[in-house]
Amino acid sequence: MVDKNKIILLSVSFIFLISCSTEPVETCDYENDNVHYDCIQAIFELSCMTYGNCHTTGGNIPNLSLGISHGNIVNKTATWSDQNYIEPYFPNLSILYKQLEQSVSDDRYFMPLNGNKISQEKIDYIRSWIQSGAQLN
Repeated sequence: MVDKNKIILLSVSFIFLISCSTEPVETCDYENDNVHYDCIQAIFELSCMTYGNCHTTGGNIPNLSLGISHGNIVNKTATWSDQNYIEPYFPNLSILYKQLEQSVSDDRYFMPLNGNKISQEKIDYIRSWIQSGAQLN
């Protein structure tokens, strides 16, 4: 005789497994949340690393992986320029921010590669983070 509890447990486990997604899930409310680096990292993980797989190894572009992204971009000079990727308090002097803004207005220039452009809401959140000092809080 089959144990009903085992059948229920197996059924629930199966439903849980098939309902899981490998897609990253948004956890931040970019319009209403206070600026926090965890939300900046979430943008990096979803837009800069998942799609296009660009900012995971470094080289001519900064590695934006969890735990090292902040140190790779804040007050760090870009490899192809004399400007910093992120200049705390000054978004318009920050290459990363300028490139995101340019990707919205110029279809020839896009970030992220192979993904949807970052929403204006997220770009504004990044701008607020930079304006507030680009802290790793």
